[in-house]
Amino acid sequence: METLLDKAHRAAEAVRLSAAEKDSLRQALMERMAQPVSVSWTARLRAAWRGIALSFSRPALAFTALAGLIAVGSGTVVAAESSLPGETLYGVKVSVTEPLLGAMAVTPEARAQWSVEMVNRRLSEAETLAERGQLIGSKKSEMERRLEQDAAAATQTVADLGRNEHLPVAAAVLGSELETSLRARGQRLGRSRAVAPSGRGAVEADDRPETVASVAARAADAATDVRESEEQRLADTAAVSAEAVRARITAVERRIDRVRSRLDSKGDVLDDETVADATDGLSEAEAAIAAGREKLRNGDTAGAFASVQQADRSAQEAELHVLQTKSRSERRGDLGPGDGERGFGAGRGGRDGGRSDGRNED
Repeated sequence: METLLDKAHRAAEAVRLSAAEKDSLRQALMERMAQPVSVSWTARLRAAWRGIALSFSRPALAFTALAGLIAVGSGTVVAAESSLPGETLYGVKVSVTEPLLGAMAVTPEARAQWSVEMVNRRLSEAETLAERGQLIGSKKSEMERRLEQDAAAATQTVADLGRNEHLPVAAAVLGSELETSLRARGQRLGRSRAVAPSGRGAVEADDRPETVASVAARAADAATDVRESEEQRLADTAAVSAEAVRARITAVERRIDRVRSRLDSKGDVLDDETVADATDGLSEAEAAIAAGREKLRNGDTAGAFASVQQADRSAQEAELHVLQTKSRSERRGDLGPGDGERGFGAGRGGRDGGRSDGRNED
């Protein structure tokens, strides 16, 4: 006798989603899984159904989208989103929810965007573990392995995107985004403090966060190579248009405005060093935008694009400073005997750090 689950499976197999529908579904799922875990699982399920159903003209598509969530439990999926290596639900996160979301990225650009998001997820996990003094032992080893694996996959996916003659600009932009995240966030990990499980005593050399940071640094170098290769390809083939450069300028200026607004709203609680670093980054971004505009006026679209790319990296790094650095009061609460003012996330990131292999960028 055919069960309800059998019927659901058969109905799901008969549904075919377009690329646009899958993108919309993936976005809806991510938004619903970001809801606070304190909400009951039944409320989350009802909200997820309403949100996803509204995303499609055919209710069967919404049913198909929820089938995977129901299989493991909506509450489990949502709770797993905030799980970390070593926790029970982490396996659900990396083996169920992430593959489900990744499967909905059906276009080359969407796949590349998701691969970069996967790296940012790993970096966020490492940062949280480091803040808790838990980036040690088996958790550190798993974090290194997963970060290295996901960063390599993202770098390859972005490189593959660049081989698509219609998407060279997207490949360069995503390569730049990946590079900055890995370098800036990795350097902050390298400056974080490792704490022994008991909270006392020395930490073994292999248990220091610097080992995870070195993985990020190597991955950042690989991402830099891809980004530079794509920018050179654009220059050699004259594939970037003035219109594309203007669109990038608009996007970067919006990021600068967003970061400046956040800095203004948080400036009174952030430490002076973070404020100075973020302000310097925004100034560098604005200077690079001005250089890009000048090159564009002179007809050098490839050079203008490269300048705007540099502006975006500076603005992105400034944004990371503002979003991730703790406030003065939070840091005072974290400091122990003998600790200085410099906690997790302090100090400049990629602009003064350079490549881990000693090569300098222009």
